[in-house]
Amino acid sequence: MAWWLKAVPLILANAPALVDGARKLLDKRRTAGDELRVDANDEGAIAQRLALLENRERKTLELIESLAGSNQQLIEAVSWLQRRARINLGISIALAIGLLVALVRAFA
Repeated sequence: MAWWLKAVPLILANAPALVDGARKLLDKRRTAGDELRVDANDEGAIAQRLALLENRERKTLELIESLAGSNQQLIEAVSWLQRRARINLGISIALAIGLLVALVRAFA
C-alpha cells in the first residue's frame, strides 16, 4: 500500500484543526498588513509598527508551538496504532494456525 494512503484517515480526522489553524494564520496576515501602514517619518508610528510586528511574531510563534504539539500527539497516536495493529496481526495469525490445526485433526 502506498505510504500516502496510510495518512489519509489521519489527515481527515485532523482536517478541521488544520483548516482552523490555516484560517487564523491567514486572518492574522490580512489584518496585520492593514495595521502596519504608517508614516515612516513619525517616530511614534515606527514604535507602534515595531510593537505590532513583535506581537505578530509572538502570536505566530504560539501558533507554531501549538501545531508542533498537535504534530507530536499525532505521531504518538500513529505509533500506538501501529503497535496495536502488530498485536492484532499476531493474534490473527495464531488463531488462523489454531483453526487450521483443528480442521486437520477433525478431518484426519
